[in-house]
Amino acid sequence: MDTNQTSLSIALKYFNAWCQNDFEKTSSFLSDKIAFEMLINSYVSKAEFLQAVQFTASTLQEVILLTHLGNKEEAVLIYTLKLTGLAPLQICEHFKVRESKITFISHVHDTHELRNAGFDKNKT
Repeated sequence: MDTNQTSLSIALKYFNAWCQNDFEKTSSFLSDKIAFEMLINSYVSKAEFLQAVQFTASTLQEVILLTHLGNKEEAVLIYTLKLTGLAPLQICEHFKVRESKITFISHVHDTHELRNAGFDKNKT
């Protein structure tokens, strides 16, 4: 991967690969030592996260990228996500990038719809 790419360009390439169901390419943008901060659910590995990404894609109706910004080491994408059976979700996704790989992803969004639909695997 070109080390001159910006964090934003890497985040956008990851996002586009995910939107196109190209999970091999999606995976190529993620560090093997990636960390996550999610409002619901947690992932202990890149492989576990990619399983969730693929499941989400299987229920995906539409993704609308609203805006994006970034600097040398971080990027933010804000988008609307429409999944089968759920009201549209507004998501802010924060990325940290080191050596042209995404090393951290954080999602910020209203979790009400997802919790009601049973998506919170951490729920006791």
